[in-house]
Amino acid sequence: MSAAFPNFVAFYTYYELRNDYNMIQRILILALAIFTLHLQGFSQITVTNATLPSPGDPWAFAVDSLTVLTGMTPPSSTAVTWDFNTGVGTNSHLENEFEYLEYVKDAVDGDVPDSFPNTNIILPFFGGEGYCVKGTSDIEVHGFHGDPFNLLGAEITAGFTDPVIIHNTPMTYGDVFSDYGEFYVEIDGSIIPNGQFPITVDSATILYQATIVDTVDAFGTLITPTGSYDVIRISRIEYRYTEIFAKAGFLGWTDVSNYSPDAGHDTLWTFIYKDANTSQNIVEIDMEWGNSYLYTTRTARWLRPANEVNNKNVTFIPGAVKIYPNPAVNELNIEFSGLKAGDYTINVFSLLGQQLHSEQHSLMEDATIFFDTSDYPRGSYLMSVQNDAGKVLSTKRLIIDKP
Repeated sequence: MSAAFPNFVAFYTYYELRNDYNMIQRILILALAIFTLHLQGFSQITVTNATLPSPGDPWAFAVDSLTVLTGMTPPSSTAVTWDFNTGVGTNSHLENEFEYLEYVKDAVDGDVPDSFPNTNIILPFFGGEGYCVKGTSDIEVHGFHGDPFNLLGAEITAGFTDPVIIHNTPMTYGDVFSDYGEFYVEIDGSIIPNGQFPITVDSATILYQATIVDTVDAFGTLITPTGSYDVIRISRIEYRYTEIFAKAGFLGWTDVSNYSPDAGHDTLWTFIYKDANTSQNIVEIDMEWGNSYLYTTRTARWLRPANEVNNKNVTFIPGAVKIYPNPAVNELNIEFSGLKAGDYTINVFSLLGQQLHSEQHSLMEDATIFFDTSDYPRGSYLMSVQNDAGKVLSTKRLIIDKP
C-alpha cells in the first residue's frame, strides 16, 4: 500500500469563493509556491527499479554499534549534507567495528527452497534467509529461514500470512509506503537449546505482527568513509509485537516472551540512506525510539565496496555463534557450530566500548561454553567472538536481567 505525501487537496464551494477574488489569488499563489517546492524536492533523485537486487549481488556491510553519531537532521524539503567521515574517533565518523560480506542468492540455492516454491530470490533477513519475489517494481518477502531476533536460539522456517513488501520503487522525496506482516509458527521443543527458557520445552509457538511505514523525508549528499553519494533518506518506523508461548509437560502453555529480549511490544526507528545506483543501502542507522527529535543513534550499518572487502580477504564465514538465554541472569551459554577448529576469543564490552572481559577457548568441534554472568550488573553489553586471525565473527547485544 502506498501514497504520495504531501498531497494538496482543496475543496471550496462556488458560494464561498465567488465574491473573494483576492482570497482565490492568495490560495493559488500559495499552492503554486508549495507545489514548486514539492517538485524541486522530487527533482533531486529518484530511486528506480534498477536498484532492486539480483542474485549474485554482494551485500558488504561494516557495522558500528559503539559510536553515537551526531549530525542527524529532521525532515527537510531542501537538500541536506550528512558527513559521517569527519574526524576519526569522533561522533561524526562511522567506525568499522567489524565487517562481513554476503551475496544475494537465487531461491533454489537456499536451505529450504521447497518451503517457498514460488519465490525467486533470497535476501539476508531476520539473521537468515528471506525468501522473496522480485517483481518489476518491488520485492516482497514470503517467508524466512533463521532465528528471528535470536528469539529461540534455533533456526525455524515460517511463512507470512500475506507477503510483505520490503523494497519499493520508484521512490522520491515525499513518498510514503506502508505494509503489514504477520506469521504464526509452531516449533518442536527438541530444536530449542537447553537453557533458553527456565523450563524444559516440549513445543513452542511464536506470533509475530509488524506494521512498517517508510517515509522519504529528506534528500541530499551523504559522505561516508567509502565515498560520497546523492541519496534519499527513508525514515522507517516499524511497530512490532512478538509473543512466545512454550508447553512444558503438566504445566501446559506458559508465556515465555520475557525471556527473549526482542519479544513483546517494540517500536523500531531506522534511517535508510539510498542512492539510485546501488542495490544495497548506503547507510542504515538504528535510532533510539522515544522523543523523535533527539536523534540518538544506536547501531549503524554502512556500505563497503565488495572488492575492498575481498581485497582484505574478509568473506562471509560459515558457521554460527549463538548465546542463550538472553536476557541472562547468572549464567549464559555460548554455542559454537560449524566453525573451523582453532582458538576463539570472547570479548565483553560496555555500550561505551570499554572492554570488560576477554577469554580464549580452543575448539576442535562444535561446542557450548558456559559463561558466568553473576558478577555483571543489570544492563546491556556487547559480546563479540574473534577467531585466531583476529576476525570478528559475531557481535551480539547481551542483556543482564536481575531483580
